[in-house]
Amino acid sequence: MNKLFLSLAIVLFSSLLLLNLAGCGGNSSNENANTKKDELTASTPEEYTQSVLALLAANEPERFIEFAFPTKEELLAFIAAHVPEDQKEQAREQVDREYNERKAKVLASFDEIRQAVETAGGDWKSVKTNYDLRDDNGITGTSIYVVISAGNKTIEMELDDCLLMNGRWYGIDEMELRGPGENAEDSDTSSGENTSAEEGPVVVPGAKLTASTPEEFAQSVIALLAANDPNKFIEFAFPAREELLAVVLKAVPADKSDAVREDIEEEYLDKRQEVLRSFTELRNEQASEGCDWKAAKFAGAEYRIEKRGGISQADIDVRILAGGDEYEFRLDDCMLLNGRWYTLDEMR
Repeated sequence: MNKLFLSLAIVLFSSLLLLNLAGCGGNSSNENANTKKDELTASTPEEYTQSVLALLAANEPERFIEFAFPTKEELLAFIAAHVPEDQKEQAREQVDREYNERKAKVLASFDEIRQAVETAGGDWKSVKTNYDLRDDNGITGTSIYVVISAGNKTIEMELDDCLLMNGRWYGIDEMELRGPGENAEDSDTSSGENTSAEEGPVVVPGAKLTASTPEEFAQSVIALLAANDPNKFIEFAFPAREELLAVVLKAVPADKSDAVREDIEEEYLDKRQEVLRSFTELRNEQASEGCDWKAAKFAGAEYRIEKRGGISQADIDVRILAGGDEYEFRLDDCMLLNGRWYTLDEMR
């Protein structure tokens, strides 16, 4: 990742501590939330999830916030021990400025999640969890995706920005609902993915291009691939420099704005060219494998939307049916800007 998009990651997708947790492990689990409310533990993501679900089932929001959200003193001590020296002051200032507001939002998410699950008839004891550990310079974090059974449906929620501190897990962001899905044992939604219906429409070159959802964005990109129109693709799929600057500079601290602006100005055209080049490379690669773009059908899109700093982002895995065969590609580093989706990286 070059400087421009590292800057975007830090500005738009940072957590409360401004920790840019990168990479992933391979830990996932399927667990039942059978922990009694008096046995609250959090030494693993599974234990933390079970304890949070027990508190949701028992409707104990005050106990939840005391258990799940670290104290300010713990956060400041963690910063002193783990955050790089040149970032400590900024991190401490952000904790002092935002701690109470963030804690209130996490607490408010308790009632929102509980009401939604109870209304849908969710079973707090019938759940599946999935997560990938991320480790950077000794700081371990993850987002935990939870699927709750509700009759013949499932309810998906996310325990976002979880952090391992002093041997136990905490959550430093709001819990979020991810939407209902089919309660099938092998359903893609069991891992927190949104999946479009199979057998999508035939892609029609020249069709109206829309991008208000990841599915619409994927279908529009397929239409442009089918029409072999790289110039229209880059205008449609990659944000304008001014739009990118407006979003970033609104989010970045004033004392960092000049440096971020310089990064964008310096690297914007190179990144745009890389994304444009990936259009022809992907199209030719799929064609060499037998993909008949004229007969392409949109077969599905799998993605997991994550929200950082108020900005929704996702990697979108797209499936195509053509001539009876299925093909796949990824729209990487997609972002929702001004009500529509863009990509900030090459297709692959």
